[in-house]
Amino acid sequence: MFDQISVARILATPLNPSVSDDRRLWRGESKGEYSIISAYRICVHELLDTSHLRVNGSWNLVWNIEAPPKVKNLVWCVCRKCFPTHVRLRDKGVDCTQICALCVGNNEDSEHLLCNCPSSQNVWNMAGFSQVVSNALANNNDAPTIIFQILQQLSKDDSAVFACVLWSIWKQRNNQIWNNVIDAQHFVFSRAINMLQDWKAVRIVTSKPGPTVQDSAVRSWRRPTTGRVKCNIDASFSPSSDRVGIGICIRDEHGAFVLAKTEWFTPKCEVHIGEALGLLSALKWAHELQLGPVDFELDSKRVVDSFHSSVKDYSEFGVIMDHCNLVFNNYYRNSSVEFVRRQANEVAHCLAKAATLSASFQILVHAPSCIDHILINEML
Repeated sequence: MFDQISVARILATPLNPSVSDDRRLWRGESKGEYSIISAYRICVHELLDTSHLRVNGSWNLVWNIEAPPKVKNLVWCVCRKCFPTHVRLRDKGVDCTQICALCVGNNEDSEHLLCNCPSSQNVWNMAGFSQVVSNALANNNDAPTIIFQILQQLSKDDSAVFACVLWSIWKQRNNQIWNNVIDAQHFVFSRAINMLQDWKAVRIVTSKPGPTVQDSAVRSWRRPTTGRVKCNIDASFSPSSDRVGIGICIRDEHGAFVLAKTEWFTPKCEVHIGEALGLLSALKWAHELQLGPVDFELDSKRVVDSFHSSVKDYSEFGVIMDHCNLVFNNYYRNSSVEFVRRQANEVAHCLAKAATLSASFQILVHAPSCIDHILINEML
């Protein structure tokens, strides 16, 4: 039924004991559940040819403009040729005039409204961009080419002013049509400058550091409170062998070493799955030891967040995390699973690395030399 290559791949597929039932998973989402947005993403990127919708140009010049988002969005609309000028609206079947609202003398397309219109040219002259705009217009380019060409020549600060003036010209046009308000040309320019300055001022204020907020993740190992033990867990992925090592270390309320365990499995898997299997192994082992309240700590934020999440995950990772929650809820009271930084999980990390080199699983009743110095430092 299958060729030899397919047979080898099927036989090499790791089967996790936590996954007892087969089910179909939607590959477009990490949690395996179908969503419309992921289906759309697959259609656009894999199934449909969208090359005809792409517009060539230096798009980073647009997105790197240091101006309000609404300004960059307007520049994007012009460069994507979806700017709703009168000519564009007529092309799309809208029953409206084609005449420019500012000069009432020419058809209103993007090139005319933003660059060629006498009103706009006066604004560019006030802004000091009349020469660069005239040079871009000299080759009868379309609006996207004109804007990309101008942005390539301008400095970062001038690009921001240029984009804001484009926005202000568009606002002048809309005020004329919808509000019957005629904006003076010097006001069009000053409005662009004032908006840019106000936006920059707000950014400066919001970027200033506020009161120091303590990082919720622990950066150094801390002893558990009286009557509790702490269990640190980590996984290591050997670059030289097809193994995932698991390191588990238990310490008491004084920070003294109690027990440690190292184990490994093969083949290598994704990092978050290896970390989840490490947590599952620690939960089972600590239960067998009957240690009372246990504080489990590991440095995989994805695993800890998933452990505390109520969102259903149908993937292999989600099934393993469900198994972790089942064991924890059945066997533990007054215990916790928390995220810590790597600096606070060094003992488990060293044990996990050693596990990948070990010939067999080990339960250590005495602290091995690879973690002795760390234990001493963390007890001080």
